[in-house]
Formats: sequence, structure tokens, C-alpha cells
Amino acid sequence: DPFTIFGLFNKQIKEENRIKILTAIAELFNLQTEIPSSFESIPVLMNQNATFYYFIGD
Repeated sequence: DPFTIFGLFNKQIKEENRIKILTAIAELFNLQTEIPSSFESIPVLMNQNATFYYFIGD
């Protein structure tokens, strides 16, 4: 789901790790767009709750 994809890199992690995650996603989907170098004004999620789907047993 798209919200979980955004949650992957909008967690409380270092900016360099956000860039690494986005680079991997771009490579996986063969995207040719420029990777952001700044994430100012983008709200972050709590690390424990960054997915928007349930796991088996939840």
C-alpha cells in the first residue's frame, strides 16, 4: 500500500538512511527520477507503527 511505502522512509531515521531506502525503491522499480536530498516539512512516523496493514494474528 502507498502509505506504508512512504512510512518506510518517513520514520525517525537518519536522512542518509532515508536516501538509501528511496534509492533502493527507485532501483527496484527502475525509476529514473531524482532522489530527494532534503526531507524538510515531511512529517515522520513512530518507528514502532510505520506500517498501515495488519500482520497475521493482529
